[in-house]
Formats: sequence, C-alpha cells, structure tokens
Amino acid sequence: VVPAPDPMDTEVPTLLFEKPMAADTHSVSERRRITVLRCELAAMATMVVDPEELLEELPAFRHIVAEIVSDYDGHLWQMPGQSLVVYFGYPAAREDDARRAVLAALEIVSRCAEADVCGGFEPRVGVHTGLLVVSQSDDAQQAPTTLGDAPEVAVAVQNVAGPAQILISASTHLLVEQFFTCEEVDSSGRLGADLKVYQVRGELEIDDRLGLARAAETKPLVARGSELKLLMERWEVAAAGRGQVVLLGAEPGVGKTRLVNELLRQLSPQKPEVLGCYGSLYLKGSALHPIKKMMGRLLAQSVAETKKLPLASLEKKLQSYGLPLAEMVPLLADLLGVDLEGRYAPPTVEPRVQRRRTLEAVLTLLLEMAQEEPLLLVFEDLHWVDPSSLEFLGMLIDQAAVTRLLAVLTFRPEFVPPWGQRSYVTPLSLSPLTERQVRDLIADITGGKTLPTTVVQGIVGRSDGVPLFVEELTKFLLESSVLKETGDGYELASPSRTVHVPATLHDSLMARLDRLGAAKGVAQRASALGRDFPSALLSAVVPWGEEVLEPALDRLVDAELLHKQGFGRSARYYFKHALIRDAAYESLLRSERRKLHHQIAEALVDRFAEPAQRHPEVVAHHWTEAGRFNEATHYWYLAGLIALNRSALVEATDHLERGIELVAKLPES
Repeated sequence: VVPAPDPMDTEVPTLLFEKPMAADTHSVSERRRITVLRCELAAMATMVVDPEELLEELPAFRHIVAEIVSDYDGHLWQMPGQSLVVYFGYPAAREDDARRAVLAALEIVSRCAEADVCGGFEPRVGVHTGLLVVSQSDDAQQAPTTLGDAPEVAVAVQNVAGPAQILISASTHLLVEQFFTCEEVDSSGRLGADLKVYQVRGELEIDDRLGLARAAETKPLVARGSELKLLMERWEVAAAGRGQVVLLGAEPGVGKTRLVNELLRQLSPQKPEVLGCYGSLYLKGSALHPIKKMMGRLLAQSVAETKKLPLASLEKKLQSYGLPLAEMVPLLADLLGVDLEGRYAPPTVEPRVQRRRTLEAVLTLLLEMAQEEPLLLVFEDLHWVDPSSLEFLGMLIDQAAVTRLLAVLTFRPEFVPPWGQRSYVTPLSLSPLTERQVRDLIADITGGKTLPTTVVQGIVGRSDGVPLFVEELTKFLLESSVLKETGDGYELASPSRTVHVPATLHDSLMARLDRLGAAKGVAQRASALGRDFPSALLSAVVPWGEEVLEPALDRLVDAELLHKQGFGRSARYYFKHALIRDAAYESLLRSERRKLHHQIAEALVDRFAEPAQRHPEVVAHHWTEAGRFNEATHYWYLAGLIALNRSALVEATDHLERGIELVAKLPES
C-alpha cells in the first residue's frame, strides 16, 4: 500500500542552509531559520570620536566577541569595519539558538564594560531571527552565500540601539520572552511601521520564570490530573517529615514544566519555600553551575546582590540557622566568589577534599532549611547537568528521607538516573495525550470556540499527542490568515492546504535533524514520501545504495525519529512526529522538492503500478508537487472517479476540485 498524501501537506517559509557533514551527500543548500546577531563599537554620547582611537580598540573587541560567541556555538562570519555579524543556527541548529544569541549579547555588553576594556567605547547590538537560503562552497573556510533579508533586518535593529544597548526584533522576542526581561522600544521614524523592537534588560532567573509561569497559568491543567494528584500527595508526605523525591521523565514538549508550574500554583496559598535549579546545554561542562546559581539567589538580599554577593549576606543566612561560620563561610565563599575581606582563612585542603566539603556545606544548609519549614526543590533538565551537580543530588537523595523536603527532578528520556531504587523515590513518566485529551486542549486554547473539523483533525494528526505541539499549532493557526473568527468559532478563510511549522518549534525540530549527520539527507528525502513510506519506494528514489541507506535508516530508528514495521524490502517506516517530517521537508529547496516528487511519481507509475492504480490520489499529489500539472490533472480525475464509485463523496469532491484548480494552470492548448 502506497501512503496517501497528507491532507495538510506543507509548503513553508524559507529557512537557512548549512554545509553538510563530511559523510553526507545531500544538497549543499538548504532552507532554515537562523538568528543573526550584529554588533559594533559605538562612542558614548559625551565622547568626541577619533577614528584612530576606535581602530586601536577593535582587536580587543573582536577577541571578546569571538570568544563569547564560540562558547554559545555562534559562528562569526563577517567582520566589516567595526561591525561583527554572528549566525546562530549555522552550520547546525540548536533548539535554543535565539536564546543563545541574546545570552551572548548580554555577555558581550558586560565584558566590554569591565575595566573599560574597549577604551570607553561600548557595543550596541541588534538581534533578529529570520529565514535564509544559504549555499556553502566546497571550501569550508569560505563564508556561505546567503539569500534573505535576516542580516539586513539585524542591521536595521542594531542601528536603532544606543551604546551598551541590546535590541531584538519581534520574531526573536517571540522565542525568548520567557527567559529575559524585555521592553518594547519606540522606534517610530527609524524602522518600518511593522517592525517592532524590544530592549533586553537582563536574564530572568529561574525563580522569576517560575513565578511568571505560575501567574500566567490561569487555565486548568488538561489531562494531567492523576500526575498532579500524585505530586500533591508526595508534598503532603514530605511536609509531614518524610522526605520525597519525584523523578519526572518525558520527551520534550510533553508537559514536564507545565506540570511543575501547576504544582507551584496549587501550593502558592501555603507559601512554601521554593528553590529552583536548571541544567543548561551550553554550560554542561561548568562544574556546579546550577548549584552556584541557586545558592546565589538563596543568599542574596536583593536582585543587585545576585550579581556580587557580599560577605554579610552569606554570614546572615548561615547565622539564622545556627551554622558554624568559621567552617562553612570559606567553603561557600570560594564557591560563590565572595570576598572574605581578610576575616576568614581561605581553604587550604586539596581540591578534591575541598569540593566534597563544599557540597556537604550546601547540603547542610538545605537540610537545615527543610527542618524549619517544608522545602520544595525543583531541579529541571538533568540531561544537561554537570557530573558534580549530579553528585550533589545523589548526596541529597541519600539524606532526603528524614527531612521535610520534596525534590522534583525533571529530565528527558536519554538521561538515566544514576541513583538506586528507594521507597521514597517515585519515578513518574508523562505519556502523550489521547485524541480526546488533544481535542479538550484545543477547546481550552480557543476558549471553547469551535474550529473547522478538518483543522482539528489536522492538529490531532500532526501533534501526536505532544501538548507543546498542540498548543503551538493551535495558536499559530489562530493568529494566521488560514482562519477567520466568526461569532462562536472560526472558519477557513481560504481553501489553502498550507500549514507551516511554527517558529517556536522550528529550532528544536531542526536541531534533532542536524545531529543525524549523513542520516539527515535520508530523512529529508523520505519526508517527500509523506508521514509513512515503504522501504522499497525510498530505495527507488534515493541516490545511495543499500550499504548507505540501511545504516542511515537504522540511525533514524535509534534516534526515535522513525518507527519501523517489518523486515527487509517489505519494511515500512513511520515518522514518529509529523512535525519532524515537516521540518525535514521544509529544509529542502523548492527545486529539490519538485525533483524528488517527480522521481517519486515516476517510480510509482513505472515500478509500483498496482498500488498506484488503487490510489491514484497519491500519484496525483506527487505530480502536483513536481509542477507537472498535465499528469496531475489526469490522476486527480481518476482518483475522483474511484471515490465516486465507492460513494466517498467528500473525498471525490476534494480530488475533483484539486484537478479543476490545476486545469486553470494548463496552457490554452
């Protein structure tokens, strides 16, 4: 059986292109979304600028920028004059490229301000996320050729910025607003009327983000009642003096953070003591970074103190719990970068011993806090946590049973908890939503307003029960031109079958594909076949032999991007998530898509004649996408006749209408 075309097949915006991995043989041009950071040195308002002085400061500025963006996996491609341009998302996407760009911008401004390293000049930064076509030459050292206006928009945004100011476009703001404090800037007269810009004031700490999330979550949690009940029960047990640990594992987007936020919202009337930590993909190699951040927020008396903690604040917190200052202050001060002011002797033991004692000091403080009142520790993204922080969590779990502590630890499936089973440790997995739950979530997002049946079916089919996918797809459609609002619902504004991958999901989906190396090219070509496809048909339309194709398919299965059913040439493959398939398809150039669809249509007609005759709508779909409208019209007509003979009137109408649309595109002859 040949797969039927996806009823909501995508034809999507332009995205940026990377140089393929050495083992890959697919096109050196792609469509992908990138974030462009543009920065340059600017003089303060009171300065009289001497160009020679600026020239003297450029090497230090370039060195700072190059060092910082390298830490965040950015790529410095252009250095025209005093301006620097950095791409995030090239040559490989990361799921948080926009966030990395803004973090890098904050660090650039901060570093340039330290000790006047740029001679009184200050950077001004513009950041924009957009779509590009990028073609890479065979020379890996040569900058890629880019087509698209994203770099120019980044320049326009930067031109509005003042010294030591970071401005981001609306498209970047959409991707990072939950991580940073931003304010819209009045750019009237300096930018186009439809281009909004926002100034980045600083990064939101995790406690701030959790607080904002709790305040924003006013709608009821859909389909997680039993899991929330379990967490509430574990909190009650912990509050009574029998500490609990919950290991919350699930795929990205299934709702780990949303569930934790709902727990916090439910507990807010009790005003519990809450501590938050999170792992960071780009700080995974930084020992104890999450612990340092948590302790800094815990000990600081004000927001300003989180940047530079004074010794008095550390002493005050330890004294409040009756802890020995002489023993613990030097250890914690060294961890947090606190000046001992000559009042305490710095630690003199060997580093291994000091590290262990420091972890014990942190744990002692937390346990004392949990003795005073129930304590909730939320530690997110363990899959990105450094080994030293995991060691600390192991020590905490060992002693949690006799405390008033609930620790909720979240992670993705690739993380395997290194701690053994204990009666007070509860593993909790979140499964994808059922179809009914997806429909309930859609209704919740629309405020009870009805969507067209075909749109709901499309969201159900494409989201695969992943709440994040459901939410972003639904919001995207509500805000797009695909739908128009009526009195009590929405209706299709046009008969368009085009549905895009939302920008808020695109980076994470492309990041999964970019990690595949040579197998990415197989996924891209397979995406043209639809959500599922037979192995034999893929073999007929790819330029590689079985010795390349089979290992690539095995890798895609191991990465859980594909599911496999059957064996050998009779095997059939299924994209695990429709949106992964969409992202792979959208990254192809349109010219390459047309070529692929042409090859698929010919293979179906010449080598898979029987299933093609039973499902002419599949052949029609591929001829349509190949731009061969004469052949496509013929097969849509056949598909309409077969559907009529089966009394499938809705399907027949759709097939015949699509054929009629194509007739209008045929030459007069």
